[in-house]
Amino acid sequence: TLTRGTIAANKSGKFVIKLRKLPEGGPYTLTVSSDEETIEIKDVYIGEVWLAAGADNMKMPLKYTENVDEACKLIRNRRLHYYVVPTVQEIEPDFEKADKKAKWVTVNSYNAKNMSAAAYYFALELMTKVDCHIGIIGAFEDGTNAASWQSVKSLENTPEGLNYLNEWNELSSGVSESEFMTKLMRYEQAKAEWDLEYEKTASRYNGYAYDEVTQVIGRFKREYPCGKWSARRPGGMFEQKIMRIAPLKIAGIIFYQGESDCDLHSEDYYGVFITLIKEWRSVFNDEELPFIYCQLHMWIDRARHSIGLEDF
Repeated sequence: TLTRGTIAANKSGKFVIKLRKLPEGGPYTLTVSSDEETIEIKDVYIGEVWLAAGADNMKMPLKYTENVDEACKLIRNRRLHYYVVPTVQEIEPDFEKADKKAKWVTVNSYNAKNMSAAAYYFALELMTKVDCHIGIIGAFEDGTNAASWQSVKSLENTPEGLNYLNEWNELSSGVSESEFMTKLMRYEQAKAEWDLEYEKTASRYNGYAYDEVTQVIGRFKREYPCGKWSARRPGGMFEQKIMRIAPLKIAGIIFYQGESDCDLHSEDYYGVFITLIKEWRSVFNDEELPFIYCQLHMWIDRARHSIGLEDF
C-alpha cells in the first residue's frame, strides 16, 4: 500500500514511484509490500541528488590530485553520499549483476579519496549553501566524446550529430565481434596493469598527484577499441548511464567533458552539446534543470607555439 505518493508501471515490469515531499534527514526505511512478500530498503536519506557526468576529468578520483590527505579531512560529517553508475560490456550485457556490485557509499575522511575530485569539491561547496543530505551520482567514462552522451535519434536530427555518426560508422565498419572482443580484453588488461603501477608509484612517493606520477610511469596511451559493440559508441553512454537513472528526481547536473572532441569535432561540438542539454532535461522531466559545465581552457603546446602554430 502506497500512502504517500503515486506509482506507475509498464508491461515489462519497470515502475516509477513518486513520493510526496518528505522531511530532510535519515536514515529511513523504505518498505515495499504485497500479499506475498515484504521488502525493506534501509539507510534511505532525504535530501538533494546531483548528477556528476562526463569523461576522464570528471572521473578522476581525489587520490590522483594534490594535497589529498588534507582534502579528505574537509568532510567531517556523514551527510554526503556517492554512487557510480557502472559501465557494462555491450556484448551480452548483464546489468543486474553490475547493479548488485554498485552501491551507495556514505563519504568519510577514509573513503573520500575514491570519489570524483570534481564532484567532491562541488559537494563541499554545495554543503555550505544547503542544509541537507547530498547524494552525488557519478556517470563517467574515459575518452568519451559528446556523441556517446546523447541518443542516436538526437544526433540524427542535426548536421553536427550526423558528422559524429558518419565518422563512427566508417571507423567501426568491418570490425567483427571476435576482433573487437580480443582488442577489448587486451585494452582492459593493459589498463589494469597501468592502474596497478600507478597505485604502486603513488604509494612509493607518498601520494604524488596525477601529473607527477605520470612523469615517472608515463600516461596510459592504448586506444579503446572501436566497434559497434563499444560502450563508447554514439548513444552508448546515454543508454548505459543516463537512461539507467532517468527519470530520477535530481537537483541538477555538473558536466566535465570535451577533450575527445577537440581534434576532429571542434566545429561540431556546440551544436551537439546544445542538443545534449535539451535531451537530458527532457528525460529528467525538467526543462529548467540546472546544467553546470566546465569549459576547457585555451592551451598552447610550447613546441608548436615556438614555430608559430596555435593550439586550442
